Amino acid sequence: MRLKTLVILLVCATLQWPPIVPSAQAIIMTKTVGTDPALCAPTSTLNTTLGANNQVVFCYEVFNNSPDALTVHDLVDDQLGILLNNFPHTLLPGTSFQVTRTADVCVTTTNVATWTARTAITDTNPQSDPGSALVNVSPPLTPSIVMTKTVGTDPDTCALTDPITVLPGTNVFYCYTVTNTGPVTLTRQDLIDSELGPLLTDFPFTLVPGASAFLTETTPIAVTTTNVATWTARDVIMCGGQPITITATDADSALVIVQSPTPTDTPTQVPTETPTDTPTTAPTATPTDIPTPAPTETPTSVATDTPTTTPTDTPTATPTSSAFENQGGDQFCSDGIDNDRNGLIDCQDPACLTVAPCGAPVPVVSSTGLALVALLLLGLGAFGLTSRRQRV
Repeated sequence: MRLKTLVILLVCATLQWPPIVPSAQAIIMTKTVGTDPALCAPTSTLNTTLGANNQVVFCYEVFNNSPDALTVHDLVDDQLGILLNNFPHTLLPGTSFQVTRTADVCVTTTNVATWTARTAITDTNPQSDPGSALVNVSPPLTPSIVMTKTVGTDPDTCALTDPITVLPGTNVFYCYTVTNTGPVTLTRQDLIDSELGPLLTDFPFTLVPGASAFLTETTPIAVTTTNVATWTARDVIMCGGQPITITATDADSALVIVQSPTPTDTPTQVPTETPTDTPTTAPTATPTDIPTPAPTETPTSVATDTPTTTPTDTPTATPTSSAFENQGGDQFCSDGIDNDRNGLIDCQDPACLTVAPCGAPVPVVSSTGLALVALLLLGLGAFGLTSRRQRV
């Protein structure tokens, strides 16, 4: 028991008439407890609540029930210690004497006091009487709070939603709202988030019963997250010069669901395939089809039939790509044009030497024809030899 004491001595001398009849109990001590330091309480039991009024007043009253005057007094309390030691006071028969002591009682306590009185300091037969008092100290009024955690995306309001769904990297705003639902004013605030860490530490804010307060915190979210916040509100009560803390706590959580991007939003394959197939085939096919036989046939009929009336057609009819004079046919050896542009026209060109009218073609005999001619000649030779022998 923490004690802070103040001794107040009150002496009450009351004459009794008729005189007290001597009995076996020479003195009677009564111990009471109350809260008024100017009065002795009428009861020996006091009920109080921690934090309300923990300073109490004990009153010790002794009555001289003997025929002798008592002049020396001792008073010892088992919780408060020595209150009187050889205290000089003449207590006549039939009178009473009071002593009070003020103390801070922070826990339920029953303390016992013993009063001893003597006729003189040398008296070897002192008179004693015990007395007790009880102080019932109830726990303080129970504090309580309710904390609600929500989450949203608007930085200017305390969200009402939980949970929410967002895209990766979105900034979300958590809102922590606390309400004092108990009968005790709470003056210190702590707030811890399982993901964001301490947000308030011993923060001085007076939250009276029924009042509310809120705090917001922002953070970017990359993955689905559930975080739990714990709000602790406290008050400090002084008792016996020592602080006593009373606490209320509540917790709540909020869920943020991070939505993954859908597969349909990836247009990367189409542009990759397009440029590889386009530029290679078109230019290759185009030049191979240009030098067709058509321009070779066109100047033949024009230049032969009407050479004088269409002079402008002659240069265009000249085949720029002819490899030799009669590439287009034997008729080009008599068209009067240098078709292969080598400076030799028609029969002057070696390519036309074997073409009529430039020169007669050389007869060509096949291998089968040669064999027949050889057989014919052998037969004729054999026939001639036979005829000559017959003549001889």
